[in-house]
Amino acid sequence: MVSQRFLRDLGARLRALREERGRALSDVAREAEVSRRYLTEAEAGRANPSVLVLSRLAGALGVPVARLVDFPVRRAGERVALVGLRGAGKSSLGRRVARELEVPFVEL
Repeated sequence: MVSQRFLRDLGARLRALREERGRALSDVAREAEVSRRYLTEAEAGRANPSVLVLSRLAGALGVPVARLVDFPVRRAGERVALVGLRGAGKSSLGRRVARELEVPFVEL
């Protein structure tokens, strides 16, 4: 779950940086030495680029590799407890928080 989200975020960042720079997908792919199809898959969050490919993509986009992968850390397995009065909205809020953190929601 978390890895899929990371790949989606990475793909969105790749696409945003490429578009900000007004670069065509095929030009960035050629400069990074990857296929146009691979870059399309990466931008869609369906490819898992190696560190070397990330380095080449960053170079083609003119940014440090860190700019591509600097996302907030999400930790799997942590728990969130909401304590409050009945009817205060803990169930509704709990579902939203769990969905955002990509963890199961358990109501006790």
